[in-house]
Amino acid sequence: MLQNTGNSSGEDSSCEWLPTTDYVFPGKTPDRPFCDLKRQFESAVTKAKLDGVTFHVLRNTAASHLVMAGVDLATVREILRHKSFEMTLRYSRLSPEHRQSAVEALEKSLSQGEENAEKQA
Repeated sequence: MLQNTGNSSGEDSSCEWLPTTDYVFPGKTPDRPFCDLKRQFESAVTKAKLDGVTFHVLRNTAASHLVMAGVDLATVREILRHKSFEMTLRYSRLSPEHRQSAVEALEKSLSQGEENAEKQA
């Protein structure tokens, strides 16, 4: 759980109304983390007029961005608490640009391999 480390600069905080807690998102009592974002999330989606956006979409997006950033699947699986690697793979979709750059990297590697083979012949 992310924790609130407080204002380390020693200056007055503009968030003095926040309860003193170790949690970035405290629950109804400061000693417990906030656990249910459903109502707040649905309200934000409605206000932003984002039809079809669900909390599940955020999980899919997080998985995809983590994988495209080079995070290994075991870590992505742990972060998202998937029970299986198959689930992590299902939700770790790559963007077209990311797939294209992977194909280009393969093409470059193969071209270099051909050049090296020609030099050795």
